[in-house]
Amino acid sequence: MSPCERAELSALVCAPVGVDITPVAPVADASPAPGETRRSRRVDPGMVLSVASVAPALAFAAWMLATYPLAYTGHATPLLALPAFAAVAVLVRLAARRLPAVPDTPWWSVLGTGVVAVGFAVFTGVYASGHVVLRRDSAVYVLFGRWIADTGGLTIPAQLHWIGGSTDEAVTSTAQALYPTGDRLAAQFMSGTGLTLAPFGWIGGWTAMLLVPALIGGCALFAFGGLAARLVGSRWAPVAALALALVLPMMLTFRSTYSEPLAQLLMAAALCLLLDAVAGTHRWLAALAGLLIGLGLLVRIDAVRDLALLIPVVGWLALRRNPCWWPLLLGAVVGAAYGAVDALGPTHPYVHDLRSLVKMGVYLGVLLTAVCVVGVPAGRRWLPSRRPPAWVGAAAAGLVVVGLAGLATRPLWYVGFGTGGSVKFIEGLQRAQGVLPVDGNRNYAEDSLIWISWYTGWPALVLAGAALALLIRYAALGRRDPVSGAPATRWVLGLGLPVVSALSVVWSPGITPDHPWADRRLVPTVLPVIALLATWAVAAATRRWGRPALALGLVLVLVPAGFGSRHLALSRTEAGEPQAVDTACAAFAPGEVALLVDARSRQEWTAVLREVCDVPAFGIPGNGRDDLATKAQVADVAARVREAGGTPVLVAESGQPLPGLTSRPQRQIVDLDTLEQRRELMHPASGLTGLSVQLWRAEPD
Repeated sequence: MSPCERAELSALVCAPVGVDITPVAPVADASPAPGETRRSRRVDPGMVLSVASVAPALAFAAWMLATYPLAYTGHATPLLALPAFAAVAVLVRLAARRLPAVPDTPWWSVLGTGVVAVGFAVFTGVYASGHVVLRRDSAVYVLFGRWIADTGGLTIPAQLHWIGGSTDEAVTSTAQALYPTGDRLAAQFMSGTGLTLAPFGWIGGWTAMLLVPALIGGCALFAFGGLAARLVGSRWAPVAALALALVLPMMLTFRSTYSEPLAQLLMAAALCLLLDAVAGTHRWLAALAGLLIGLGLLVRIDAVRDLALLIPVVGWLALRRNPCWWPLLLGAVVGAAYGAVDALGPTHPYVHDLRSLVKMGVYLGVLLTAVCVVGVPAGRRWLPSRRPPAWVGAAAAGLVVVGLAGLATRPLWYVGFGTGGSVKFIEGLQRAQGVLPVDGNRNYAEDSLIWISWYTGWPALVLAGAALALLIRYAALGRRDPVSGAPATRWVLGLGLPVVSALSVVWSPGITPDHPWADRRLVPTVLPVIALLATWAVAAATRRWGRPALALGLVLVLVPAGFGSRHLALSRTEAGEPQAVDTACAAFAPGEVALLVDARSRQEWTAVLREVCDVPAFGIPGNGRDDLATKAQVADVAARVREAGGTPVLVAESGQPLPGLTSRPQRQIVDLDTLEQRRELMHPASGLTGLSVQLWRAEPD
């Protein structure tokens, strides 16, 4: 029995449990019928869009699948990694060989989407940040990627023999973004992003690594355009891609080496594959979709929530007796296994700090699994065969409207607390900006919808909310999407998971609330969901009211997004830092051991010296506070280093601490004046501020 015949049989069997999600017509077979001659092969624009929307994500996935085991064992070198990647890429290509074309796709739509994607990649590349001196998370990822590129491993030697074999109140080997794990150090965050940056370090050093987010950004916009083509229609792909590309958090996040760009790419491509798989019952495509979602856990720990939310999707397919449910689940398990190994191994100290988040995701997954195990057999047996009454659709849409209204009015009845270790930082910003009352525990989560409105505009938010309510109504009633003509239940597959994920982020962003850095939390799911739903709303209005609605809709969606980006779109931050790091590395000789004596040098330079310069670096004191080292502590630790055969060197961020700790002359080795974005708590960031990066050294007495 052919796959199409099985799909038709599944539709008949599943009739008692709701609307059929099989395509109106099966995907055409590329092979000619007996007796027919093969026609000349023309490039199908729909196939170009289909391949371009998933191939980059599959390539990155193949890289992580092939090289993570090598990096885990410390052998991720070009000689081993490249052949392994080639082998896995061939297997992935074979699994994706039945990828169907996006139907009814004109060339202008593909070219328009490509112009947006390539233009975004070039634009963000030109203004790419040079952030490698550690102050924010993006430096953690690029430093870790540089370490993998240089050494092939995931953990960093603590080199405790230089200080007598152990840390104490006087000295520590840990610092910002470095966690202790036995006699080694583990970098903060999951390993997937650093692993993805590493091969570009082989190719072009700092320059290539810092351009990777821009490259991923172009790929992500093509994937998002492909998703819009599959759900809204191919002619709307350029509009959706442009609506997403114009918002400022997209521009700024894809200029820095964060994990969110890769997470967005994997999610968008996975949803494309899932829609294609279910439309033609292509099990291998479903497995690849699950694999991409599962590998999200290797990229960022927040993906534990997305994995839990995938379970209802699997259950829904099982309820429909669609054979893609088990490959989807199996692929997700395989991908998530990589993340689980990373979480239990190299990154365990970091994950342990976030154990409440992980436990919540695991508990949610267990609960949803139990619901599906019980609900799927029960639903197959007892769900009524007739369509639901009209009030069911109205009630579903009403719940959406009430929920969105609750989010919009949340500042009136909710106050967000919980900032973790950022209390002092938040209090400093509150005092500097006159935000009262001063309370470092405030996370301002109740304003998250306002944050989004700064960049998308309220019209796009209203359009997206209306679209969500209407689509849920159509899906609940088993109707067709009036724009694409496909069953509205396709949106359950294509946007169900990211919508719920986005709502959970809006409810609790879980990030230090200084802008624009906090806004990167919106990138993986929130902004794509809004852009896609707003595009559908414009398409629906255009279908009903014609060109005037199209013109008005494009203005409402695109103009506020461009206006919200006006202040920082043409800005470049932290230029010159890669060269400053190279200068710092050149200032240390073999056998020298860096002893960092002030809080800022310990935070910003410990990881740099260890992961890039291969210089043993230790913080004095070792009590974890922001204290300045004392003469007695310096003398004690310097003696230990000398006893171990090393040459101690005192390191500070400025020229002030060292004269009080040694009588030897000091020397400035880094002096850089650059720019960074201004930090704002209650307003969108609207400008840059000066940033001084210095490094001084002196020998102890």
